[in-house]
Amino acid sequence: SYSLISQIENNKANPSMDTLNIIAAKLQLPISDLLSEKQLIDVKAVLKSVESLWPTNYERDIEVYKNIQQNIASYIPQLTFHSYEEVRLIELYCMSTYYVTRELPFEQFSEALQFYKQFGHVGRALKASLFFIQIELQQKPYEQVLTAVEAVATYAQKHKHMLDAMQLIDVYYMKAVVESGAGNYEEA
Repeated sequence: SYSLISQIENNKANPSMDTLNIIAAKLQLPISDLLSEKQLIDVKAVLKSVESLWPTNYERDIEVYKNIQQNIASYIPQLTFHSYEEVRLIELYCMSTYYVTRELPFEQFSEALQFYKQFGHVGRALKASLFFIQIELQQKPYEQVLTAVEAVATYAQKHKHMLDAMQLIDVYYMKAVVESGAGNYEEA
């Protein structure tokens, strides 16, 4: 019941193993996650702190990204894909790791992207997708990136009612760059 959950959350009741099994099943977590003594973190405060460090200009300062990566690294084992704030921290960790090491923690980044799409965070999904396409452009020929950029443009078109003009411009600019690079000047 809601009241039992409230009592458990406020340390006013201890759940039975049956109750823990039900809660774990509903949350799609192993019961061990409910029993472990993980350090509780204020994810919103950490996210706010890290986002304040994130550069707003186009210059890439490796020291800033190292600082962001280090600020998040100790929390990574505790972060799950159950809230926007946790997923955003994972995304920022992946992006800063890429800027520092030139290697993207692909599985985590892909999971973050899927979370954004699944829960309707269209703007974040597009920004993450465009970041990924930029990485692809550094590693693959334009022709191989066309499919990915077309999928992003289709996603943006489908959800354009949820986006502002600048987000759409970013998507279509990227599509034009890739099309042009692939020699499709008319399409670009």
